[in-house]
Amino acid sequence: MKHAFLAFLISVTASFGGDFEHAAFKQLRDFIHSLPARENVIADVALFQGGIPTQEQKRDAEDRLKKAKDGFEHLKTLLRVGTSIFDYPGLLALARPRHAVADNNYSMTLGIPPGWNWNHEQGTNENEYEVIFDNRGIITELRPVIYKH
Repeated sequence: MKHAFLAFLISVTASFGGDFEHAAFKQLRDFIHSLPARENVIADVALFQGGIPTQEQKRDAEDRLKKAKDGFEHLKTLLRVGTSIFDYPGLLALARPRHAVADNNYSMTLGIPPGWNWNHEQGTNENEYEVIFDNRGIITELRPVIYKH
């Protein structure tokens, strides 16, 4: 009887663990899917760099950029060196990965580029970062984006 009860407790605990992991995975996936793709962020920033956008367009873009900035900052806290980019469902859809032949690795830039609330031509942009990963998808580094001319 004790063995049956112990087996029951283990199976219940295991099922709760599985449900928790599934819920956490779904929450992470939904969060990443809520972030805008790089092309959308660049289009919103472009409204502040030229052209003749209406006040409504600028206000809408500013709201989206503020939300994206907060989201990308939070995402940065979730990304861990040594984990796979495939552990972050939808991450690769946010930006186009680039291959660096010399370093034999890949990178993708996430965050908000200058031109919206940061107009300096040079320096570190605290709102952008690069995710560097190897050919197996393992994140090897998170580094700030530095603009040089």
